[in-house]
Amino acid sequence: TIDADVAFERNVTMRERAIWSAENSAEISLFGRVEWEEVAVVPPPPPPPAPPTPPPSPPSAPPPTFTVHTFDALRDAINNQSGKPDALIVELPEGSHFNWTACSQLRVHLAQVTLQSLGAGATLDARGCSRHFDIAFGGTLELDRI
Repeated sequence: TIDADVAFERNVTMRERAIWSAENSAEISLFGRVEWEEVAVVPPPPPPPAPPTPPPSPPSAPPPTFTVHTFDALRDAINNQSGKPDALIVELPEGSHFNWTACSQLRVHLAQVTLQSLGAGATLDARGCSRHFDIAFGGTLELDRI
């Protein structure tokens, strides 16, 4: 290996190094001088270890559950959840009968809503109205024993 200091204008110095290798030896010529040097082949360093695997996420909390006893409370529970991408469970007491107070819709937008009753179930009576539920924008409504 031959190292030569080469001066440039403005007093800047650059270190030049020239190596020419052939079968583990190198011949370098600069200004008529020749030197031979054995060149060892060095393998590349091993890759860094992989980062540790993050711990598993804790289980998600169960969705909130509300028990309602009137149609107005049912409507408020569903409408307050509408537009939020979360789950909601609304329980209706066994054997209860809910009458729609007006021909209006219960809006389920984005939310995942479950209406459920235990035992014999519960009744939602729309009293001859149609389009009881407005389910849109990825919202879901599950009725269990209703």
